[in-house]
Amino acid sequence: MSQSTIGQRVRRLRESRDMTREALAAALGCSAEWVKKFEGGHRQADPKLSTLRDLARVLNVPLSQLVDDPASDARCRPEDDDTVLLRAVLLTPMTGETRGTDLERLWDECAYGFTAFQAGHYSALLRTLPKLVTTARALPDDPASARCAYRAHHLAAITLMKFNGGPAAWTAANRAVAFAETSGDPVALALAAQSLVYTMTTIGAAALGMDTAESYATRLEHGLSDGSVPSATALGMLWLKGAVAAADNHNPVAAQQMLAQARRCAEQVPTGANYLFSGFDQLNVLLYQVSIDAALARYVPAADGADWIRPDALDALPPERRTHHLIEAATTYTRLGRTADALAALLRAEGANRAELRTRPAARDAIQALLDVPGPRPERLRALARRAGLAA
Repeated sequence: MSQSTIGQRVRRLRESRDMTREALAAALGCSAEWVKKFEGGHRQADPKLSTLRDLARVLNVPLSQLVDDPASDARCRPEDDDTVLLRAVLLTPMTGETRGTDLERLWDECAYGFTAFQAGHYSALLRTLPKLVTTARALPDDPASARCAYRAHHLAAITLMKFNGGPAAWTAANRAVAFAETSGDPVALALAAQSLVYTMTTIGAAALGMDTAESYATRLEHGLSDGSVPSATALGMLWLKGAVAAADNHNPVAAQQMLAQARRCAEQVPTGANYLFSGFDQLNVLLYQVSIDAALARYVPAADGADWIRPDALDALPPERRTHHLIEAATTYTRLGRTADALAALLRAEGANRAELRTRPAARDAIQALLDVPGPRPERLRALARRAGLAA
């Protein structure tokens, strides 16, 4: 294993992403001097595998690309570079330097970002987020600025979760909560907290996510008890994410209790309200019920719930939410041996948002699970797999 060659590849990958040594060092938790020596071949003759894995993770490339395949650089998808840049921005320590900006414009840019997210335009969103987050991080420490900064970090967290999230998503969600606290807005704090619960759950800290959801919901419930759509939406979303965390933590009782709380909140929200791009309403609670049943390995009720949702109601959802549900439904159908229904759900998901099936790990996993079912593979499945970049 040639240390100098690996160092050169790391430097080339870093520079192709416009990452400084300082940004890479921050993402790795080391010093810029360490990165400089590693890239120059002055570290250990045979680098630890854990070191290489960390480098591959931060640079968002296969480990093989660092150790034996320099020609594979060209095979990286454009969104790979963008997620690495966004992660680097988020994982770089905040300097404390502040700059004023047009808050109304920044809020509008966040609204544009959430619109792009719900439409499933993740590649376009990833190109704008690093600058948006950088601007938000440098805002003065006052409530109005903090409310804008919270929205930018909330958006960054949920976008990164489409690409397996990791520490950067957790960092974004934590900062969203901190900014929301400074804003003094209980609606903002509840929505920020639900994004934090979401990231906790997806990186394997479901028990902490469940406790966090209950803690914030109990704390904020009085301030969000006015019956308004914003209050009901924020509190309902917090309970929903807590229910998912409880299910992932194998606690069906807590999951159903939190779902019941969310259902009561949804009774105060008109169908299709989508306040602050949350998508929260009674239909959304039903979609979460399906997800939670599947997470608890209650596949028959999950499939029944998916079957019960009318196609026209599903088609009225934003593409991101519709695709998310269809991918989960496909996984459930596959587990029950309903392969034709699973393929139909995946094809509908592709019709709603083709980019998601090509880039989102959960979508590719659902397709692979269907490919792994013994027996002949329909040509439509093989074609779908090829479009998603999987071997058919």
